[in-house]
Amino acid sequence: MAITPSSGPSPDWTLLPKDVFGLVLDKLVDISDRIRTASVCKPWLSIAQDHSTRWLKPAPTQLPMLLVPTDDNSTTHRGLYCVDGNRVLGSRLHIPYSKRCCGSSHGWLIFAEEDLALTLFNPFSQETIHLPPVTRVPTAEEIGESYYNHEYEIRKVVLSKDPSLAPNDYEVLALYGFCDASLALFQSGENSWVYPKQENYEEYYFEDIIYSRGHRLALGSKWGVQKVLVSIVSDGEGIIRLGCIKRLKGRVEQSYIVDCGDSLMWIDRFYVQSDYIGDDDDDLGSSDDDADNHHDSTDEDDHDQDSSNDRATGYFEIDGKLYAYISDIHHLTSSFKVYQMKSIEGNIELVESDQLDGRALFLGHNHSCSILASDFPGCRPNCIYYMDDWMEAAYQPLGAIDIGVFSLEDQCTRPLYVPTPKQWELPPPIWIVPQGNPVNMLSLSD
Repeated sequence: MAITPSSGPSPDWTLLPKDVFGLVLDKLVDISDRIRTASVCKPWLSIAQDHSTRWLKPAPTQLPMLLVPTDDNSTTHRGLYCVDGNRVLGSRLHIPYSKRCCGSSHGWLIFAEEDLALTLFNPFSQETIHLPPVTRVPTAEEIGESYYNHEYEIRKVVLSKDPSLAPNDYEVLALYGFCDASLALFQSGENSWVYPKQENYEEYYFEDIIYSRGHRLALGSKWGVQKVLVSIVSDGEGIIRLGCIKRLKGRVEQSYIVDCGDSLMWIDRFYVQSDYIGDDDDDLGSSDDDADNHHDSTDEDDHDQDSSNDRATGYFEIDGKLYAYISDIHHLTSSFKVYQMKSIEGNIELVESDQLDGRALFLGHNHSCSILASDFPGCRPNCIYYMDDWMEAAYQPLGAIDIGVFSLEDQCTRPLYVPTPKQWELPPPIWIVPQGNPVNMLSLSD
């Protein structure tokens, strides 16, 4: 006998009995699932907040979420974009800082103040920590005709540990300088920053920093053709110095170091350098001649390549409208290359890989991280989720438009989230890893 669907009204799931809904909540171990469930409606949010003290300790690895402007462009709240659902949730977090985040690490956001002091803010607990200025504010004479905005003077900040869990035993590592970034280190309990000695690295500016298994690592670049990975260590006399781990050459504008559990990965990011017009399925595609391949070297090669003729022009679609695109101003990601760092005969070598062993990477101004995609249904394996961290034009005039996901399997990038024109002046999105019981800090718009 055939079963025909009921023609009656659909059930109102918002009226689900509290004890029954509590059984559902008990099954949620991923913080992102708890946030998504609580964001459905106000009755569910209320029950979830009452239930939060009963939740078991969350899993140690959590799915990063993208912190984005709210639908009403609030200056005191931010929305959450969930990659495994490909949508902005209905809930919002109270963040009383309407400025660019210069870092996101262990669930904390980092903001630069006008005097270049740092404010650490945890949106999931509303805790705040104030740190002294990283460096002094440049004078008007030093700035001259160059662009200056204190929000962009601190390029990136990462934490060694969660200050909530280790209030007397955490460090802060910062990259400061709008374009040519230098290193600074702050240790909890101290009153000032420490600046590592950069002998043999005076001509390098630094692109990425990370804490990995108790080690401080920094990735530097010289003229875009010479790269170096260094450790930041004490020499036993209280002086912080840089020790070379790997030096190589290869032309690429942005690189990252990512801890993938049992190995470190070196990631190169390439930008569109040939004529591009957006196609119907929104793929930016990739170029076979993005850049020179890596070649191990200890030589100091001269900058002998000129990319001035590689300008790409075309149009970028936002909300159904086309905007002029010029690669000199707007940097759109074309592809990534992935290298596993391996110890071979006592030397660190980079071995190119075409997959990530089922992992997904999250890159940008956040503390670079990776997760096993199979732990989070809807998250794509062997993919790189990236945000717009190209700062030379301070995200103007179109805002932070270079946010997407790159698949190592089909070598294509796809847009993930694009701010609307009304959001171009708002702080750019950034990845954040939820911690604790963030449901208690959520609210829903009317």
